[in-house]
Amino acid sequence: MGSSGAVSARERAMRTLYDEQASPLYTYVVRLLGGDRHRAEDVVQETLLRCWRTQDVGAASLCGGGCSGWPATSSSTSTGRAGPVPRRSTAPPG
Repeated sequence: MGSSGAVSARERAMRTLYDEQASPLYTYVVRLLGGDRHRAEDVVQETLLRCWRTQDVGAASLCGGGCSGWPATSSSTSTGRAGPVPRRSTAPPG
């Protein structure tokens, strides 16, 4: 992430967060979006980017507690939905 070769504590914390949370968050968001995998990738990326920009990822209150609650809340905010999204029909109109 950095150009100096040394990895900061914040970068390590963010990598740990990604390693532990990206896959379960992606699975959750795919279901939330009715199977739209491309949009789910965007939402997960945006969610983790928001964390990077706004959270102290090294704080015990965020990562020490397992980081289980805030990603789902943030992803719901990113999708603009609070619940399941109806599946879109792939059949042509008519």
